[in-house]
Formats: sequence, structure tokens, C-alpha cells
Amino acid sequence: PEIYQEADVNEVFRWLKRGESCALVGIGSVGKSNLLQFMLDDRVKQKYGATNVITVLLDPHKLVRLQRQALELAGTAWPGYEIMISRLRRAVLELYGKNRLPAPTPGQPDVIDEVQKLYLNLFHSQPLLVQSGIRHLEESVYEVLQLDKSWKIAFLFDEFEGFCDLPPEFFESLRGVRDEFKYRVMYVTTSRRDPEELVTQWRGYANNARALEIMEGFF
Repeated sequence: PEIYQEADVNEVFRWLKRGESCALVGIGSVGKSNLLQFMLDDRVKQKYGATNVITVLLDPHKLVRLQRQALELAGTAWPGYEIMISRLRRAVLELYGKNRLPAPTPGQPDVIDEVQKLYLNLFHSQPLLVQSGIRHLEESVYEVLQLDKSWKIAFLFDEFEGFCDLPPEFFESLRGVRDEFKYRVMYVTTSRRDPEELVTQWRGYANNARALEIMEGFF
């Protein structure tokens, strides 16, 4: 029903409509993932006056796990950029299917084609292109947001614990994307513990002052 977790959903959309990010913390099986899934529904966005917010769900169980040799070619941040661009493209395709996507200007390429090209660059034979994931993500976001000045994009990091293999530089770059598209790109995380406390236990982050400083800036 549309009143599912009404108080919590209203609170999250209140932040997103203001262009702000937020974190949801709760014990296991309390319904955090279900809440994010619920927020993808158009009728729910309509109820909370958030039809201009494109919600992009990021499930850590769907991350591509590259083998060591591939990671050396692509970089350790590659899985993060891959899932973000892939799921953004899927969200735009859904808009197209619902006739909410503006028709391209005559002579201009279709936004779906443009995002697809940027996504495919992540699989290019040239290492420099493959490792430029942050640029591909920036351009993908730009292509989508330029279609409508009222649109916002909210990337929903479900089970934030599952993103622990991504390097701190990945999250530093996401902070840069948010700063570039101020109040139009937001992040929502769900976790069982406070995320700032959580990362102090991640391998590669624990006792790494630089990594923790970067994450402090992200949060």
C-alpha cells in the first residue's frame, strides 16, 4: 500500500527533494531494502511529490567481481562505476517506456545511445578509457540531467557494507560528482551500523588515516 513505512519514506523524500543526501541505519531484516525498492515506484513518488527524482538502486550483490588480472587493467574502482552507469541507463530506459523522456532535438543523439556509449567505454580495449570511469559517470549524469532542469538523480546504495571492496578514491570521486551537480545528485545509503563507524572496520580503510579522511569528506 502507498502508506507503507509512511513516516520513513516521507523523511527520505523530504531530503531528496531538497537535493540532500542521507543515510538509513537499522538492524538486519528491519526493511531497509524493501523501503528502497518501494521508493522506485512511480505511484509512491507521485504521493510524496517527488516525480522529478530519478531513483537508481545499487545492489552490492550485483557488483561485477573482476579477477586480479582484470582489476589490474580496469582499476579497483571499476565495479562501482560499472554498476552506477548500468543502473542509471536502466532507469532512463524505464522513463522512455513511460513516455517521460523528452524527444531528442533534431540532429542530436538520443540520450540512451549516449549513455550506452559511455558505458561500453568501460569495456574498451584501451586501459586509459577503461580506467576513466569517473569521467564516463560524470558525462552520463550530465546527459540525463540536461534533458530536464527539474530532474534530480538519487543513487541508492543498498547494504552499504557490501561496497567495502571499493577504494576510498571511488567515494572521493562521487563527492566530486555531487559537488558538480549540486542539489541535483544525491546519495542514500542503508547499513546496519552508522556508515562512518562502519568504514573504520573495512580492510584497507582501518588504521588508514588518508582513507578515513576521504570517507569523512564523503559522508
